[in-house]
Amino acid sequence: MNRNDYLTYHMDVEQDVTKKQNQEVFDFIFTKFYKFVFVKAFFIIQDKEAAEDLVQSFFIDLWVNKQYLMLEDDMKGYLYRSIRNRALNYLRDTEKKLKRQEHYLINWEDSFEKIEEPNEQICHLKQALNELPNQQQRALKIVYMQARKYQEAADLMGISINSLKSHLKTGLRNLRIRIK
Repeated sequence: MNRNDYLTYHMDVEQDVTKKQNQEVFDFIFTKFYKFVFVKAFFIIQDKEAAEDLVQSFFIDLWVNKQYLMLEDDMKGYLYRSIRNRALNYLRDTEKKLKRQEHYLINWEDSFEKIEEPNEQICHLKQALNELPNQQQRALKIVYMQARKYQEAADLMGISINSLKSHLKTGLRNLRIRIK
């Protein structure tokens, strides 16, 4: 066995021993403190499944970031503060999400009342489309109504893709103005 093989072998053995020690430290922390951390999370969140998910993600982060190697003195205090902060963040994020959903629901209901009958909308849209210049009208119909690709629509119209894009852009802008 040459010197490089010898060094490589011993480095691999040391890494295996270190990995095993790290695994044992993590396993000890996990088995000893899982219930404690779960109870703290559940006490704050009041939702068993959410608390379990939160605790699992906490221990995954603890393992992936190897934070368990830095815990020396007040392990229980660190675990308590960490899970408390995560639980409070979870509640804050959940509350924000609920407020956002409520806001969208209220706005949706308000806008729903303002919507015209579908037939009226279609008639209004057709009328606005017919008022557009011929090239814009044709570009919009080919791309949006016939669902053709830009290149295909440009070939049908006998223009470049950039010209087609210009017709679509101005056509949509003019359509929006006419619909309002």
